[in-house]
Amino acid sequence: MPSIVFRNAQKSALRFLIKPGTPFPRILKSFSDLKFPDSDVADEQITFAILELVANSIRAHQERNTEEDVIVEFRCRDDALQVGILDAGGGFDPSGLPYSFEEPVTAIDLMSPAFMSYRERFGNQRFGMGLVAVRKVFPRFRLVFVDCMKNPVEWPSKVIVGTRIDLELPLGAYGRAGDQAGD
Repeated sequence: MPSIVFRNAQKSALRFLIKPGTPFPRILKSFSDLKFPDSDVADEQITFAILELVANSIRAHQERNTEEDVIVEFRCRDDALQVGILDAGGGFDPSGLPYSFEEPVTAIDLMSPAFMSYRERFGNQRFGMGLVAVRKVFPRFRLVFVDCMKNPVEWPSKVIVGTRIDLELPLGAYGRAGDQAGD
C-alpha cells in the first residue's frame, strides 16, 4: 500500500486541523514536510495546490470570524492519493468566478477579459486562479457546499456553512503495490 511520509513516519492516512489564526509560514512548514507517493506530479505542485485551497479557506474563516478548524485529510489507496479540505467559511457563489466548473480546465484562459475583470473587482487581492491550479494538478475534483452537520447542500441555500473539496490524484507505477519499473 502506498503511503504519505510526514516527518519520517509513513502514514496511509493523515489529518491536519488548522486554526484560522495559525501563521501561514507554520502551515507551509508542516505541508513542506510531506512526501507523497509517486505520481506524475511533483510533491511541490501537490503541496502548492493544497495550500492554495487552505489559504482560501483560512481567508473565508477570517472574513466570517469563524474559529472552527479547517480540516485537511490525506488518504492513500493502491491507485490514488485522496485529499479532502473541509471549511466553515460560508461557501461562495460559483457564478462569481471568471469561468465555469463545467469548462474543461485546459480550455480556461487565465488572461481572458473575465479574469482581468475579476482581478479588478477584488483590487488585485484575488486572482481567480487557485481553483484552476488545483484542477490542473488533481484530475478528479469535486466541490460541494455543506451545512452545519457537514451534509451536502445545493447552492444557493441559507443553510450553507462551508465547502468540502475532494481531490484525487492517480498514482504512478511506483506508487502502486506490486508494480515494478518495466512491467
